[in-house]
Order: sequence, then C-alpha cells, then structure tokens
Amino acid sequence: MRKFYTIVMVTCLYLTSCIDKPVVEAPIVADGKIVGYVHDNKTLEPLANALVSSEPATESVLTDSEGYFYLGNASPGTYRIIATKEAYYLGNVSISVKSDKETRAFVKLTAKVDANNAPELPIIEFPASGDLVYDDTTNIVWSCSDIDGDKLTYDVYCDTVNPPIYKVANRISKSEFHVENLKDSMKYYIRIVAYDIYDAVTESDVSHFTTKFRTQVALDDIELYLSFDGHTLDQGKYLLQTAPHNIQFTEDRDGVENNAVYFNGSTAKISIPSDLTNIGVDYTIMFWINPDVSMGKTNKTDNNIFGKWGPIAPANASYVFYIYNINTFIFRVCDGEDYSSSVSTAIPAKAIWTHVAIVSNMGKMVLYINGNMVSEIVEGFPQKSGLPLIIGGSDDGTSYFRGKLDEFYMISQPLDQVSIKKMMNY
Repeated sequence: MRKFYTIVMVTCLYLTSCIDKPVVEAPIVADGKIVGYVHDNKTLEPLANALVSSEPATESVLTDSEGYFYLGNASPGTYRIIATKEAYYLGNVSISVKSDKETRAFVKLTAKVDANNAPELPIIEFPASGDLVYDDTTNIVWSCSDIDGDKLTYDVYCDTVNPPIYKVANRISKSEFHVENLKDSMKYYIRIVAYDIYDAVTESDVSHFTTKFRTQVALDDIELYLSFDGHTLDQGKYLLQTAPHNIQFTEDRDGVENNAVYFNGSTAKISIPSDLTNIGVDYTIMFWINPDVSMGKTNKTDNNIFGKWGPIAPANASYVFYIYNINTFIFRVCDGEDYSSSVSTAIPAKAIWTHVAIVSNMGKMVLYINGNMVSEIVEGFPQKSGLPLIIGGSDDGTSYFRGKLDEFYMISQPLDQVSIKKMMNY
C-alpha cells in the first residue's frame, strides 16, 4: 500500500504540472475618434476647405461644405486641434480623446483684418531653455509686443510631450504664469500663443526645462552652508562669520568658474570661530571634494580637510576629517577621553570630484562616498569644543589640504541615503 500511495501521488503531481494555466492578456485599449466643425467666429457660418490637423499628429484634412471634418482614429489622450484657412487667422482648441468614444472639436476662425499685424514672436525668458527646476512649482515668464499697440492675451502650454498640447492657461493678459504639481525628473516643454484684439495669432518657439527636486532640508536644520559661489558667506540659519585666508576661487564640477574654493596646501584656510559649529549625536556633514594628486600621508601628519581639532588632544578636540595614507578618508570624533573613527573602505579618486557625506544617527556614524555607504557603523560622541572650525587644514598649520571643496553643509539631522543622493545630484 505504501508503494501504491507513492506512485499515485507522483502521477498526480506529474499530471497537475502538465495542465496548462490560463493566459491572462492585458486589456486592449481601443482608439477613439476625432470629428468636428469649423465655423466663422462672427457669423457662425460653416467654413468649407479649412485645413485641419492635430498635435500629436493624426491626419490633415479639409472640411466639407458643412464645415465638418473627420481626423480618424486616435489613441486616448489630449490633442490640440488646429484649423487654418486663407483670409482667416489660425484657430485651435484642446480636446481629450477617450477610448472607444467619439470626441467632437468645434473650432472658430476669425476673418483677418486689413492692415492689422499679428503679435511679435513671444520670447520665453524663464525658465531658460534647458534650465533645471528644483521644485514642484515654477513661474513661466515671457515677453511679447505688438507693433499696432494692441492689447495681447496668451495661451500657455506646458507638457511632457513635444510639442506641448496640455493648455495650463487660456487667454490670460499677464505675461507670467505659475505652474504647480510638477513631477520630479521630468522634461517639460513650454509654448506661448499670443493673440491680439482681432485674434491674430503668433506662437513662440518651444522651450523646455527639466525638474530635479532637491531634498527638502528645513533652514532651521542647516547649521552651516558654504556654497563657495565666489564668496565664503554662510547661508545657513546662523549666518556665521567666516575668516578666509589665502583661498582662491576656481571652477566647480560643472566647469563653472569661481563656483568652488581652492586651498593651496600651505597657507590657505577658512576659520569659523563659533561654538555653533559643534555637533551633537544627530548630524549630516557633506561636501564635494577634489584632492590634488599629492594628497595623502606626509612626513608631518595626516592631511586635515576640516575639523575642530587642536594640537593638545583630547583636551580640546571634537571632530576632524582627513586623508590618511594617500587613499583613505577618515572622520574622527573625540569625547574628551577616547576617539572613534569612521574609515572609508573605498579608495577615493584623486584629481576628480567626489561627494562625501558623514552621517550620525544617535551617535552611530557612517561614511558615504558618491551616495554609497563605504564604512562600518561605529559609535562616536564628540565633545563640545571652543576651538574654531578650520576648513583647509589645521589651526596650527601642521596639517593641510591641497585641492578643491564645494557645497559644504552641516545639518542637524541624519539624512538617509536617498536624501543624500538627491542633495548630491541637484
């Protein structure tokens, strides 16, 4: 009986495995249809032989004697229907096509006025084409004039397709519009359509911008922020006084001149004499660094990059970040009696830009390089120190840094890896 049960079970399993499973197919999204009429805006009479097209493109057709047109099947979505006819100004409407539905578009054309001139080409001034936008809202600003002195109104298109077909503003009189609810890491296209009082139309060239949202760090959490954009002013919440000495400004990682700071490895440093640069158990310190190839262990000491670290340690030492043995980043803290060090396991590249973040969450420290964790988690509790924060070396000149720094932050909250990468890439 035992063998019988075994044979039956195996047979059943075999048969079960051979049964075909039903294939679940994705639902088919049916096209919709676009039909419509073109009329004279004043008399409402149908206009024959008006040329009708769409964006995105479907077909280009002429209206019949009743002003009727049929553009054929169209995938569901938003479309801009455009009609033109000799002796008339261009007309357009936006419609939304739904699956398996017929959508009607009614376009009205205005007869041209003798001696009237259409508006000049609208010029989109902001955002400049190719700009990055770091928030989910932005202002679109443009300029436009009319040689007849006519009052102008504008349609504003902002969309993720090119040409843009989603109208966000209709016949507004101001040459500025505020768009909201933008999505992160998207390319948006902009077009402005200008109308004069006779409905003469001129369309701008298509411009574009890309969103790249920065991590929202509250100003109250930014203890210190040095952008090094041609100055050493603190832009954090305390607006701390800084004392630069023999520094030079240089190009940043994007090649923009005077947007980063260079330390010469001997006399250059920035001193910030404030107790507000002490750190607790929750913090993030991050910055971009580009060390010269000569950086590493010397016959003097390790190469300090920044810190509150005096010659008589541990009595007045708090924290220090330095390059050790040519290819290792170390962040060390002192609690007044002992030291704790967070050591990078990755080898930092020389003469190229590298992003470094030092994060402590309730005293548990970790190092990130280019957004990746490169150290073990160690505990460290820095004591408060009355020493100034020195960037570019040590206060007594026995240790120094040669290279570039940029975007130096001290934040009173531990950022997670996603937030670090966002801050790094904005």
